[in-house]
Amino acid sequence: MKNSLPLFICIILAATGCNRYQYLTINSNNNNLKQAGGESREFVIENDSLQITYNFQGENAPVHIRVMNKLDRPIAIDWKRSALIVNDKAISYMIDELKTTGTAVTNSVNWNRDFSTSFTTFSAVTPLPVDWQMIPPKSFIEKTPLGVTNAFVDSRDKNTFVSSKKVLPDGTELVVKEARFTEENSPLKFRSYLTVLTEGNGSISPVVFEHAFYASNITNSMVKPSDLALGRAYVKKTTAFGTGFGVVAGAAIVGTAAALTSMSEGK
Repeated sequence: MKNSLPLFICIILAATGCNRYQYLTINSNNNNLKQAGGESREFVIENDSLQITYNFQGENAPVHIRVMNKLDRPIAIDWKRSALIVNDKAISYMIDELKTTGTAVTNSVNWNRDFSTSFTTFSAVTPLPVDWQMIPPKSFIEKTPLGVTNAFVDSRDKNTFVSSKKVLPDGTELVVKEARFTEENSPLKFRSYLTVLTEGNGSISPVVFEHAFYASNITNSMVKPSDLALGRAYVKKTTAFGTGFGVVAGAAIVGTAAALTSMSEGK
């Protein structure tokens, strides 16, 4: 019975998962993009006709787009001809996949004990994609068509990550791993290509707005977003904390101690 408790602890630890978080600070060097103050991290472009606002806060860096029509006539967004371009790979803002939902009902008729028939009816609804989205005069729309990434961003040079101290809202000091980048050496670059349709002289003309962004800061930590209060884009990854410890039970406690040390250091 002496070894039963340590073994039990090892099994419990082996079944436990931990979340790692990677926080991304998004920046842009576009001269026509203004960044809103405070923690909003919003990027705004504005002219006499419209105002476009981008926000990437939240899990998987969602592309939140707000378009305000300042004109006295309607305009439209052509989502089919708009795209997110991540590290030179283009992904349409309009998903082509159609999902059909419905209900199947099967009925059987027994004419006698030797003969019966059955039939199935199926009713379905397939929502069709909408290429254009109209914006009435003096109004706005909001859309979050995609997320920039759902995977950890890896830097080619691991030495770019250095230990840094962060202070939590409750005053607790935390050591994290942090790296800073320029637009030239950032491992994550993306562009938003937005096609706006305007009407004039009886014809519809497309106007393209393209804006470039990049990750200027990447922070790795075990602390969840609500505790760290960075107000940034982030990616979450569940680690196999203790995976294999049930097999090599004697190494489980050592491995756990190392993992807890890594947690405090933000690795």
